[in-house]
Amino acid sequence: ANPDNSNRKTLIHSKSISWGDEVDSATISQGAQYNFQDSRFKCAEDFEKRSLHSDAHFLIHRVPVGSMKNDNIQKARSILSSISRWNNKKGALMAEALLERLHRECIKGKNPNAFVDSEMYNICINAWAKSDINGNEIVAKAESLVNRMETRYARGRENSIPRTRLARPDRITYNSLINAYSLSNEDSSAKVDKILEKMNALADSAAINKSDRDYESYIRPDEISYNS
Repeated sequence: ANPDNSNRKTLIHSKSISWGDEVDSATISQGAQYNFQDSRFKCAEDFEKRSLHSDAHFLIHRVPVGSMKNDNIQKARSILSSISRWNNKKGALMAEALLERLHRECIKGKNPNAFVDSEMYNICINAWAKSDINGNEIVAKAESLVNRMETRYARGRENSIPRTRLARPDRITYNSLINAYSLSNEDSSAKVDKILEKMNALADSAAINKSDRDYESYIRPDEISYNS
């Protein structure tokens, strides 16, 4: 046997050892077990995240406003959904940036194929709720998204844009905002009460409006609304 083997170093990747750490070959031969499968999974997961980040950057910064093709639009929506599940600030920021990019494509780009719906706003609100920032920051981000959604919907209706083409706050939107308040270290009970009042008022208004009656079932508070 080569006497130098005991001093030879081997670079390995493992769950228990930081990538790039040097480990004696002798230690490995003595039966140390390293989970290479987990390492490969981490490698694949990191590669997927880098790929999504690259695609998102291209759609946000490289595609001129007004020139998004259908496949770009669908890809943006898909990426938004995927990165929102990263459960960190970076994923939430990128998800919101994609939402805003699609909004610009609709309004400034006047692209008839582009649209932003309630689900996308709700996904972004939940992305912030599951991120690694503090509760008060989460509340600020959630409130900002809901305020933009409400303002843009009202402005769109003033300009006679059909409801089906607009992102309208629904029960999931406000439940998500109520959940954000629960993550704050401040007493938000008054704000929650106002949201519940708003939801009931919107539901009552929809119930007596024949052309908007369906909205009642999408906005009326439910058990989650009262128990969040």
